[in-house]
Amino acid sequence: MIQKNNLRFSILVVFLINFILLCVHTSSAQQKRKILIKKADILISEEWQDTTVNLLRGNVILEHEGALMYCDSAFLYEQLNSFDAFGNIHIKVSDTLNLFGDILYYDGNTRIAEVHYNVRLIDKTTTLYTQHLFYDRNLEIGHYPDSGRIIDKDNTLTSRNGYYFVRPREYRFRENVVLQNPDYVLVTDTLDYDTKTRIAYVKGPSTITGKERYVYAEDGWYDTQNEIISLKTHVFMRNKDRTLKADSVFYNDKISFGRAFRNVIGHDTTYRVILNGDFAEYSDSLGYVFFTQKARALYYEEKDIDTLYIHADTLRLTFDTTQQAKIFYAFNHAKFYRSDIQGMSDSMIYNYPDSMFILYKVPVLWQDSNQMTADSIKMWISNQKIDSMTMYNTAFIIQRDDSGAFNQMRGRDMFAYFVDGEMRKVIVKGNSETVYYIREEDGTLTGINLAVSSNMILLIKNNELTDIIYLKEPEGGTYPEKQFPADRLKLKGFEWYDQSRPRKPEDIFIW
Repeated sequence: MIQKNNLRFSILVVFLINFILLCVHTSSAQQKRKILIKKADILISEEWQDTTVNLLRGNVILEHEGALMYCDSAFLYEQLNSFDAFGNIHIKVSDTLNLFGDILYYDGNTRIAEVHYNVRLIDKTTTLYTQHLFYDRNLEIGHYPDSGRIIDKDNTLTSRNGYYFVRPREYRFRENVVLQNPDYVLVTDTLDYDTKTRIAYVKGPSTITGKERYVYAEDGWYDTQNEIISLKTHVFMRNKDRTLKADSVFYNDKISFGRAFRNVIGHDTTYRVILNGDFAEYSDSLGYVFFTQKARALYYEEKDIDTLYIHADTLRLTFDTTQQAKIFYAFNHAKFYRSDIQGMSDSMIYNYPDSMFILYKVPVLWQDSNQMTADSIKMWISNQKIDSMTMYNTAFIIQRDDSGAFNQMRGRDMFAYFVDGEMRKVIVKGNSETVYYIREEDGTLTGINLAVSSNMILLIKNNELTDIIYLKEPEGGTYPEKQFPADRLKLKGFEWYDQSRPRKPEDIFIW
């Protein structure tokens, strides 16, 4: 029993000795390397509070784990493995990274340097200026807590505090961040900047202001080298007389090409047009902007004239090299509304130089009680009102009177002329036909007129047909209602599109 206990005790002693030796070895291995004195003109050593203090003066060079540190004078605390340095501080962190300042506190155990006054952190392409900087050699991170300024070839950046990550060569800036470039100024609260790619990432309310440009967003990035910008959240852009709002925007400034997504609103104050949609694309070099996905255009005037609302699957505006508008296109399912005139067609075009609207592929126009159709329709605008109109091939005008009867005018082509936006005269050429209900002033029907002629002129006043001038003797005549041929009550090609007529701006989206 005694022998067995002695054996157990011996094993325990051996185990404890090995454990202690292992701990001592590990502690020794983990111990930080001491700060070394490489050079000093004067060296004075003193004992102070159980530590050896070395006073170094003149051309002082200290070394710690591969980093050389230069200064005019220093206090080196041997047992603490730290030093305080003064005057012309220079830490050569690596071949490409150097740190300068007036005062340095360095802890060899934590490998953290704290530099004060006239601080400069310089790498290959950028220089950081501040009055107070912490540099962690373990993580290779520099941090300034009280304002700093970073300069590279083209940019100057300031912020309340910031971080510099050596290995990825990235800056992170917080509070009152301002990035200045010869072409713009960026202001934000949070910005990350990659010095390799020269891309700046922003978070929070941010603005970019240029000579003729202003941008606002709350998230995004900007490639300062390639001049590409990607913005999100409450995006607003202004360039001269144009503005753009969207949920997100991508824009290449070098080629003046951009795209906007969701809740897009474009506004041109020169041409007084507002474009809406959930997707938009812009190209300055190719001279166009187009909107799709719930696309809508609003043309407004400074004077008290109704706004023109236009919808189509795609709205496209082209312009020349001087930014002058050329042609506005509305492709597929086009419909427009203004209080004095409405219309629809497969597609429509507005030619700015000629002030001319063209509607083609089953166009329909409504004005007051008149409906006008043809294979294609052209309208010339003057002072924001219709001046004249041409209807080509199977032109047809239908006028519904107060009693619900349909006055009809049909011909190959029609040429309509307006006064102050109201139709006054229509010249009908080729295969002209009319069906007209003749009434007394009290509305009593006295007869129905049917006339066929090669050409005729219709005179209109207050939206009522006042006279018909036949250029050749017409065929037909006036009949009592009961004697009128039933098969001629509606002329060939009669189509009544009243159910498709927009009666308010929102109706342009109903097809």
